[in-house]
Amino acid sequence: MHFSTGTRAGFLAWARFAAVALAMLATSVVAQTLYATTVRRYVGPSELGGALYVVDPKTAKAKLVGPLRIPGLRSVGVTGLAVHPRTKVLYGITAGLTPELRPSLITIDPRTAEAKLVGPLGSAGTDINFDAKGNLLVWFADSNELGKIDLATGAATSIGPSGLAGAGGGLAIDRKGTVYVAPNTAAGTLDIVDTRTGAGTPGPTLTGAGLAFKALKPRERGPGVVARCVNLTRSVVEGSWVWPTAVSRAFEARLDETPVCELGLEEGGCRVRFRAAPRATVTIVVEP
Repeated sequence: MHFSTGTRAGFLAWARFAAVALAMLATSVVAQTLYATTVRRYVGPSELGGALYVVDPKTAKAKLVGPLRIPGLRSVGVTGLAVHPRTKVLYGITAGLTPELRPSLITIDPRTAEAKLVGPLGSAGTDINFDAKGNLLVWFADSNELGKIDLATGAATSIGPSGLAGAGGGLAIDRKGTVYVAPNTAAGTLDIVDTRTGAGTPGPTLTGAGLAFKALKPRERGPGVVARCVNLTRSVVEGSWVWPTAVSRAFEARLDETPVCELGLEEGGCRVRFRAAPRATVTIVVEP
């Protein structure tokens, strides 16, 4: 479903993503088990390696399963993981940083970390994810586009230009099939991509040195979206949320969303400024 940045629907699209946690490790889940992969550069010339880990979601502690190896090749680095919704097969895409293995689709045995080559992607990807129908989608690193991967050959085909800034990023799909991408940019946006055309809709941007994104979710009571961030510094930080579509009202709230104070709107209702106390979590509620 495509959401225009100039409509109320475009604004409310962000209420569909309950919470987002992005990591530098590629992660996926098999039968409630969290797996992570790494890409590591060794001292030797052009030597790269990767490994598969099992991660405890409660403590974030990782246990090594083993190096990711394809028969006849040294261990390979993997940048994205995804589990097929029906077959439960674990797929990965390789980093493509070694001459003998360009960016490719592989399957991985989660018990041993042994991998099998499916075929070359044709272009490097930074993340992959399955939709509910079993279509494997990829986010291309160089073109910043959404693509679809053929599970039989590994070949990836672009759906269309996104128009989004950045180079690569993380890819997520919610239960309703909406595709989200977090591009590798300094702005730190969470964007929506139309699976039919590949066109992207920019998400809200958080500004303020030392502020970190924490959550973006629907409001518990009434219309609107809750944007939450945390001040990682020991100083007061002047921050702002910049929305792609104008909002009608904004206020700072407690964690239970009880209003604390009304906030002013700038730039035609697109910018909401706030002040974050040292080490504080700041909750902002905006209404369309």
